Amino acid sequence: MDSINTNQIVFWGPLRSGKTWLFNAFLKKIEILNNKLSKDYSLVAQQRIEGQWRDVDQVENFKVEPTRDLKQYQYRLLRKKLGRGPSAEVNTHCNEILVVDNTGGAFDGSNLNEAVVEQAKELVRSAKYLVLSLNSGLDENTTSGAIVENLLDLSNIINRGESGKYIAACLTKVDTLGEELVVEFYNRSRNELKSLLIRSFGAKYVDKIDDVLKEIERKGTNHVKLFATSATGYYYLNERKVQNIASDMGTLADPSLWKPEEVEKPFFWLFDVMERERLKYLSSNWSIFQTLMGRNTITESRQAAYIPYEMLVRIAQAQT
Repeated sequence: MDSINTNQIVFWGPLRSGKTWLFNAFLKKIEILNNKLSKDYSLVAQQRIEGQWRDVDQVENFKVEPTRDLKQYQYRLLRKKLGRGPSAEVNTHCNEILVVDNTGGAFDGSNLNEAVVEQAKELVRSAKYLVLSLNSGLDENTTSGAIVENLLDLSNIINRGESGKYIAACLTKVDTLGEELVVEFYNRSRNELKSLLIRSFGAKYVDKIDDVLKEIERKGTNHVKLFATSATGYYYLNERKVQNIASDMGTLADPSLWKPEEVEKPFFWLFDVMERERLKYLSSNWSIFQTLMGRNTITESRQAAYIPYEMLVRIAQAQT
């Protein structure tokens, strides 16, 4: 399994908007999915520690302080279709990722290191892949319109940088909006996501938020996709569905029942983009592949044989 050039996924979002929780919940979801996948597939996350790649196979409960500076972590996602043949080659990838976690502004008046902020902005300007954290459960979102200011700041940074970005805008902490919410429901259509924007940030700001996201997408060839996520997920207590978060709001209430909801979708969207791009540059000596797939070009044949990550999720779900 050959590795590719390391891609950067740059996180942007205010202090306490859930960036670190989102990524750790994604790692947990990879663990859950891989345990459910059939014998035909494998999906493993690895972290580079002291120069060695180590499997991230047991993601435990954790507590982290809000990210007030800039932190970088090396990860890679090993995706494999077991067996031999053209389909196995097309669907076997190693994506090396440099995860850049930084504070993209503060709602609570915290003093931030200006040098670090400028470094983070430069990374946003140059990055192709961004994860934008919009905290659905933060009071400051609706009391001061700070979320709009943060998005406008991001828009200005992006407009001065490289175009062609893929931006996964995540409504994080959706579980804080009400125990009856089923996060998956809000990932079905743009209209339903907009209704969640209203619920998250109030009607006063929702049009402005939507307008800024659309403006970012209109600039150059940027792509923006909105997702709803819950890093903590839910569990049942006395036949009642409750968010899996402790009273201190910093750790899980029951780590054994940690089942993040929809946190994989923004990352899988980005990985699909990366992998489909990579298929264009594989060896061209695949005439037998082209013949087997019955397509006009090798690139078309590969794209037709590619299995999107969402399909892997469905395969895993079918095992339960």
